[in-house]
Amino acid sequence: MAEAARLEGEAARHEEAAELARQRGTTYECDTHPESEQTTSGTERLQRTRVCDDVAAADERRHQGEARRLREAAGHWRGRARSLLDADRVACDGLAFEVLRDPPLRRYAAKAVVEASGRGARITLVGGEVDAAALRRELGCHRARAALNGYDPAYMPSEPAVVAGARVEVTDGPGGVVTVLVEADEAGAIELIRRRAEALVGR
Repeated sequence: MAEAARLEGEAARHEEAAELARQRGTTYECDTHPESEQTTSGTERLQRTRVCDDVAAADERRHQGEARRLREAAGHWRGRARSLLDADRVACDGLAFEVLRDPPLRRYAAKAVVEASGRGARITLVGGEVDAAALRRELGCHRARAALNGYDPAYMPSEPAVVAGARVEVTDGPGGVVTVLVEADEAGAIELIRRRAEALVGR
């Protein structure tokens, strides 16, 4: 929404500039046409062609076009904001504040066994008492909120699942073992996921 507001402000300035150009009225600027620089043909002198443009009208059209482009871009960003807010509502609806206050995986740090995977980290939660479906829902909520906040590094800085570009898969197995696989494609994101996951051990 902040980006949409910035673009709307720029569009408004272009619209003001277009109005000022319109108020100037017709303002011609003339120049020699590029194709008429040759002044003679054989021994006969040619008439040089002058091309005149209404500069004020051209400025008005240019500013109006830029204002339209900026307003379309602002609409795009507003649409993205609405999508993110809708995702947050769907992902977090019904979850209690007490549940959402702390990073989900940190609550289970004492049960965590962490190992590097191909493109991130695999966190295995052992000892039972972990509801895979509930954990999946909590992580989905926090991932939606991280996206809503533009992946601000200050949002749950110990949670590997909210790293920008991360993919998360939660699966449950025999004996109440729950596995959380967090992976990414970009090297910096992979490193950050592993660092955060390894920090869970021994908390």
